[in-house]
Amino acid sequence: MVKANRERFDFLGYAFGPHRCKKDGHGYWGASPSTKSVARLRRKVHGVFGPSEVGRWEGVRDRLNRVLEIGLAARRPLAERSLLMEQGSTRWFHSRKFKWGVVPLLILVAGLAAYITAFGSDSDIEGEAARITEALDLKTGMMVGEVGAGNGKMAVLLAQELGSGGHLFTTEIDADNLDDIRDRVAEAGLEIVTVIEAGEKQTNLAPECCDAIFMRKVYHHFTAPAEINASLFEALRPGGVLAVIDFSPGLWNAWLPRPDGVPENRGGHGMPRDLLIAELTGAGFRLEQVRGEWWRWPVYGYCVVVRKPKETTSESPPRSSFSDRAAAPTPRG
Repeated sequence: MVKANRERFDFLGYAFGPHRCKKDGHGYWGASPSTKSVARLRRKVHGVFGPSEVGRWEGVRDRLNRVLEIGLAARRPLAERSLLMEQGSTRWFHSRKFKWGVVPLLILVAGLAAYITAFGSDSDIEGEAARITEALDLKTGMMVGEVGAGNGKMAVLLAQELGSGGHLFTTEIDADNLDDIRDRVAEAGLEIVTVIEAGEKQTNLAPECCDAIFMRKVYHHFTAPAEINASLFEALRPGGVLAVIDFSPGLWNAWLPRPDGVPENRGGHGMPRDLLIAELTGAGFRLEQVRGEWWRWPVYGYCVVVRKPKETTSESPPRSSFSDRAAAPTPRG
């Protein structure tokens, strides 16, 4: 949780919060492209002009245009609007190019609050950690996997609960987040956490390395859910449990676009609960429980817990040490 009048926070690729005008130095509350979004755009542009690029200029030009359209076109309207803050009072003004009414402005503020509550707030992270611990029946000494660790705060909290005999494999696909997670784990002095770079179609968790796996607000971003579910199934030991925490599309987030590349049957930004259950059971998992109202206002969050069936033709493989089943890729840096 941040204090918006004092600190900046990232939202949809922007840094919202206190800014200072370069022309006359006055302070105002506004938005500018976040450091991560700029770095991400630069990496994509560099990728277009990489040394391995030997194609025709027309093809390079078209790819560059697509990158710039996605990275810049959506930013232009927001970047041209700001809220001026003066000492003793707050003065709202319209930009010359955009005329906003009170209702659209209130809708934007409400949508912003909804987004922060659903995606950017860690005000109840300790409470959610306790709910995850209960849903997965986590105990000291267990081997646990986290898919899509984000900023790593939840990884640090749960790793402390596992004790020295346990281990947490935490995965993330975003390069900037991976660096943040490693820094956070190092600061906490947690030697029982392994940070793993995930792939678009693979968790990159080693086979049968985990007694339990969880993910939070991640599943609706999967572009290859069938492949990811197969990877999750493989990473769990027989009898292991998987908890998927997510939210359904609805009016509150109708203004958010469906993430690029995800199946069209999601119906918007989110993951319908019944569709999630169908995909998980179709991958071989058995439904254990469904918990509603995982989060409170303004988003309906849920937690679906499934289990990998125990083997019936032979005994489950003996429990091996962490060193015998360390996760596959060696973490960078």
